[in-house]
Amino acid sequence: MPLTHRPVPSPSTLIQRLSFTTLSILLLAVAPAVAKSTPPLLPASGDVLIAGGVGNDGKVTTQAEFYSVSFGQFVTTGAMTTARASHQAEVMFDTAESESNNDVGDIVLIGGFSGSAKRSGPALTFNIFALDSFELYDPKTGTFSAPSLITAQPMTNPRAFTPVVDVPAGSPHIEGHFVAIAGLCDAPDLDSCRTSDVIHPDEHVSNTSNPLVGRMMHTATLLQDETTILVTGGFGDLSGTALATAEILDTNTDNFTAIANMSAARAGQTATVLNNGTVLIAGGVDGTGAALNSAEIFDPVAVAFTPVATPMHDKRAWHTATLLADGTVLLTGGFKGRGTFALTGADTGVTGSWTASRKAVLATAEIYDPIAKSFTCVDGTIKKTGSCKVSMRASRMDQTATALADGDILIAGGFSGGIKPVNSAELFHGGKFIRTGRMKTARAWHSAVALP
Repeated sequence: MPLTHRPVPSPSTLIQRLSFTTLSILLLAVAPAVAKSTPPLLPASGDVLIAGGVGNDGKVTTQAEFYSVSFGQFVTTGAMTTARASHQAEVMFDTAESESNNDVGDIVLIGGFSGSAKRSGPALTFNIFALDSFELYDPKTGTFSAPSLITAQPMTNPRAFTPVVDVPAGSPHIEGHFVAIAGLCDAPDLDSCRTSDVIHPDEHVSNTSNPLVGRMMHTATLLQDETTILVTGGFGDLSGTALATAEILDTNTDNFTAIANMSAARAGQTATVLNNGTVLIAGGVDGTGAALNSAEIFDPVAVAFTPVATPMHDKRAWHTATLLADGTVLLTGGFKGRGTFALTGADTGVTGSWTASRKAVLATAEIYDPIAKSFTCVDGTIKKTGSCKVSMRASRMDQTATALADGDILIAGGFSGGIKPVNSAELFHGGKFIRTGRMKTARAWHSAVALP
């Protein structure tokens, strides 16, 4: 059989074939990376659900999205059943009660207000209606739903600008329950809102005894014994009178007890449980509406407050405070000026305004060291004033700060210096702030929670 000799390809043909082969390999190599740049439509464990808030148009929104940690992007998810802002979002922990309802891992969004808080010059004008409802988000389907169990019922009072305590699984009492204390309701005064609810995993609501003081924009903090809730400060009326009072709820007895006052009246402050069991109370505004740079420590053994000798470098209220892995506390942004509330409440809702100093929103951050008992600016201080240098990517107040599993802190949204909601976000990573993706919707007074 004769041999067949194929013609030798010309150099140009070899180059063309080589180019085609090389291109094919490159495309195959790039294809997975291109696919990976598109985040999934459903969140993963550790991602952050962002929901509701006041948008750029001043209206409260139903829009929600999640931050994909793996992709560094925000992804639109289902819309809430009710538009709400200043609400709280908490995780449904794994308890016998939640397992029986198949709600483990769901997010419960509680209270808040609907309506609008529109910007008018240096003021926010309120036309809002406080909410007594709550709803659930299912990360497995990316959808929100109203309570559907036969035992479901609303809270005793509508509640806005109120903290909610999520009692974790394994706690000695009411594990996996949510405690909502006082807040703003649709009434002529805050004393009418002076109730406290326990929301159960089966969606029914029971009551504790009434708090001793009506208050809003206060703190409620579960102490390390996981049975005691510390309540501090806040506004005591619709005119913005800050309170120095504090009380404790014993969840074993459902009774409130007055304790010694804080060293200063404050509202819009933060309260952070430190690793040694004490609580750092920082900032807020005083009785004149002026932001504070003072801080104090609550000792649950002595049941007393002690001022921190060295104040913060910046006055700040409506900021965030997040416990870091090393036991220090990161405080970000906030309001450094003076503002005045003038609200009027009725059973039809709440109207009025908050008028604030111009250009008084911070883009600074500092860290509290509980061992040194002092504050250090993230990016150093301004020698002339002692204030912190700008370290954040944007000025913001009423933002959210969420600790991620990798130790980073996601800072999202809030009001800018012009009292305008923003859609920007940033990460506190390696001791500094870095850019990350932008939210789909500008928002402030929203909720943010890491998914289990």
